[in-house]
Formats: sequence, C-alpha cells, structure tokens
Amino acid sequence: MSKKTRWTRIVGWVLFALLALYFAIGAMAAIWGGADYLWYIATRSDVFDAWAVLSILTVVAGVVGLAGAAFWIWRRRMAYAAVFLALTIPVPMVVEASRCDWYGCAPITWAALHPEMLAWQVRLREADADAAEGIAYNTLRLSDMPYTASEPKREGRVWRLQTRTDQDVRGPHDVLVDAKTGRAAVVPVGAPASLLR
Repeated sequence: MSKKTRWTRIVGWVLFALLALYFAIGAMAAIWGGADYLWYIATRSDVFDAWAVLSILTVVAGVVGLAGAAFWIWRRRMAYAAVFLALTIPVPMVVEASRCDWYGCAPITWAALHPEMLAWQVRLREADADAAEGIAYNTLRLSDMPYTASEPKREGRVWRLQTRTDQDVRGPHDVLVDAKTGRAAVVPVGAPASLLR
C-alpha cells in the first residue's frame, strides 16, 4: 500500500469518526429524551399516546443504531457502520417535525405526522379532577369556544365542569368528561351525564 493510499484511508476514517461522533451525540440526546418521556408515562401519565410510541421507536432505533455502528467500527467496516448510524435519524426527525411550530422547521415539515395521528391515545388510569380539567380545556379550545372549564364534580364515572368566561361569569355550557375513556362533550348547562355514554 502506497503512502498516498494510506493517508487517504486515514483521512477518510478520521472524517467518518467525526461524522459518527456528531450523529452519536444526536442519537444519545434523542434516546435520553425518549427515555425521559417513557419514564413519565410509566410513573405519572394517565394516557399512552402517539408520543409514547414515537419515544419507544426513538429509543430502540437509537440503541440499535449506536450499538450496530460501534460493532462495525470495531470491525473496521465503514459502510455497515454508516447504515447503522442512519437508523438513528428518521424517528427523531419525525418527532421534531411533528412538534416544531417555528418557521425554521419548514425544510422538514414533510416528515411531520398528521395531527389526527398525534391525537391517538389509550387511557391508562381513570381521569382525576386535574386530568378532567385538562381534557375539558382542550375540548373547549378545539371547539373554538371562548370559555375555560372549572369546578369539576364527579357524577358516577363522568366529570362535570362548568364553563366560565374571562370575567369569571358562568357560561351557558358544561363540559362532560368520561373518567374511564377521556371522551368529552360540551353540553347545555344541566344536561344529563348519560349524554356522554
């Protein structure tokens, strides 16, 4: 092997190592963020949602990608290591594209999931008063109603929340939230809780 060929290989490996280090740091940050969200789901969350699925995929792809890249770098196979490093890119890109609302994200908006896909969730625990307030707030926001929800009262398996204006005046609606499923509906004041079932 000539000196020129050896130096070319050394420079190639150094450049590859720097690129691999860049992707490895990004993958480790994504793994940390995904694992942190999964810990939150396991310990405090009421729902298992699309973000949890994306977090699982981020952690799995990151760990497999980094482990595979490390193995192939140790075996001195640059192409295989590059393929494994590439595994760490797609899921974090989908996560960032789906949650970013800044104009700088425009180049990756094609990777964002549809908002209806991100709304998917499975309830793990019954909704308590705080969770019912959050669900009612989102229901009112999505309905474009100028109210907030407060004073949750439990009626069987349904939470009833009053609507209030910004001036703290009672609104003409109640929000019913099913504690088991998390379904919600805006109903006239005093409507029976059975409307939600």
